[in-house]
Amino acid sequence: MMPADPGPRRDIVFLHIPKTAGTSLRHALAMRAGKRAVLLDYGPDPETSPALRDPAVATDLRAHVAAPQGMLLAGHFPAQRYWGQFNPDSFVTFLRDPVARVLSEYNHEVTLKGHAGSLLDFARQPRQRNRMSDYLGEYWRQFGFIGLMEEYEAGLEALSRHLGLALPAVRHNEGHYRPDLAAGIDAATLGAIREANARDVALYAAVRGRRGPEVPGAAVPRGVVRQVEALRFRGWCADQGSSRCWTVSVSLDGQEVAQLRADRYAAPLREKRGIRTGIGQFVFDAKPLAGRRGMLDFTVAEGVGRIVGGPFEIGGEAMTGAADPAG
Repeated sequence: MMPADPGPRRDIVFLHIPKTAGTSLRHALAMRAGKRAVLLDYGPDPETSPALRDPAVATDLRAHVAAPQGMLLAGHFPAQRYWGQFNPDSFVTFLRDPVARVLSEYNHEVTLKGHAGSLLDFARQPRQRNRMSDYLGEYWRQFGFIGLMEEYEAGLEALSRHLGLALPAVRHNEGHYRPDLAAGIDAATLGAIREANARDVALYAAVRGRRGPEVPGAAVPRGVVRQVEALRFRGWCADQGSSRCWTVSVSLDGQEVAQLRADRYAAPLREKRGIRTGIGQFVFDAKPLAGRRGMLDFTVAEGVGRIVGGPFEIGGEAMTGAADPAG
């Protein structure tokens, strides 16, 4: 029997919020990137990929970046910048206790960049307030994964399961700061920092109680599948708002033989079918079923919506190729 596991996710979008162990996670993701196109967006920082310095590329990655095996996109950017180009479950990030995050960033600025101002003045700068909320915006409820730095090891395991990748526990850019900067901070100062980051405090508390991404209740996928070669099938499965990457269940005579994610980009899905991100294509290679006879069918594993076009008889006389169903 073929494995039912749909395998690793094709696209990964990592929002690297400063001082949340993001450098370590970015390196872990890069070590498991495989054949994905790797893109870094750190604004004016030299780490930014040259291609993303061109606004035309950043606003339409699919038109400018060859990524047949998917993308790994990471950096300091708000979710809104790329939300229209990826499905929500591709977005992942880690948060940190808001006060601890501000203290860590202040330590970093003083120790490594020579910042001379007070902690409270630093924390009250508009750019330093509610940074996590500004990164995630209104989209956080639909993120595929949000972890907490305070539970990093458990979070890394959970993220590995979400992505279908065994992420290594590597450590990079650990803070080595002046101990006096974190000592003797009075309760009033800590309270003022918390008040200045009220949105981040609320976000952090909400994420602690989160049980997974929210999918709009009205999201119902539709799809089509065609046999394009004797034992090769191509189709698509998506909802118009691209609320998630749907899972396709493949069955032979009613018995599931495989699962696969409908997570490939196909321009006709966006241009002709009105699928928001153009993501939803899938390909199934049935060669492992060679020699078996029966009716092969494709359904939505989540139990909603419908994929039309099947079932297909295999093991008998091969069918001829069909047009690309994404067109």
